Amino acid sequence: MIDGFLLKKLISVFLNVIPGLPVLLLISLLLKRWWPRACYVAAILLCTLLILVSVPAVSNRLVASLENQFPVLQGAPDDTGLILVHGYGHVLSDQLPINTQLDPVALARLSEAVRLWQSKSDTTLALSGAPLAKDTPSHATKMYQMALVLGVPAEKMIRFDQALDTEDEIDSAVTWLNINRPDSRLVSVSTAMHLPRINMILRKHKVRRSLAPTEFIVSNRALSLPSASALLSVDRVVHEYVGMLWLRVKQSLSAVSLLDFSAQADSAVNQ
Repeated sequence: MIDGFLLKKLISVFLNVIPGLPVLLLISLLLKRWWPRACYVAAILLCTLLILVSVPAVSNRLVASLENQFPVLQGAPDDTGLILVHGYGHVLSDQLPINTQLDPVALARLSEAVRLWQSKSDTTLALSGAPLAKDTPSHATKMYQMALVLGVPAEKMIRFDQALDTEDEIDSAVTWLNINRPDSRLVSVSTAMHLPRINMILRKHKVRRSLAPTEFIVSNRALSLPSASALLSVDRVVHEYVGMLWLRVKQSLSAVSLLDFSAQADSAVNQ
């Protein structure tokens, strides 16, 4: 049986601009001996596409399609029961300061969550993320350590140390909320372009929710010369769309399975 989590990660890697387009370009060069004309056209198209998506004006349009869907929260709503920080990543080195160990994306998410927690300090801050390698501290632990530095008391925080992806994080948060703070609101804090996918997942849960965007990456630079940062932005856009596509596929498969189960149940009743 194919692991869905690993399959999703594998597909997202090869659909990204880097390394996706260079790999396709290499394949076209290797096949040039057998299909010279087709490979020549493919190489030109791939190089053109690579240059095009590295232009900030193009990448900004793609980023904005995801990034502008939810407004910034000025503070946590009054009925907030849990503020969930979605994890991102950290380096495996305890020799560095804790703020340097966290990926800048994770640090941006955490700082926004702490800001919202400060506006309603009677709520709970949830840090999420599994270990990056065996026998190492979880990502949730690293964010927990940074939150302590930022002034959040230990008794006001919980950790979801086994959450592998966004769905795991949300499932853990909703379960905790239903047990400990029923009928209260979940506030999900993440990168602005990540929130549309989070919203898709939250729709299947019966919980009041608010989405708190942070780490906006649309570039406002006057010059629109091709750049590596624009390529990185497009990579992240592709990652989000692949994630949303995977969600729709799983939802469709679940719906088909449910219909099959209902049909079998009806058949059993009628026999």
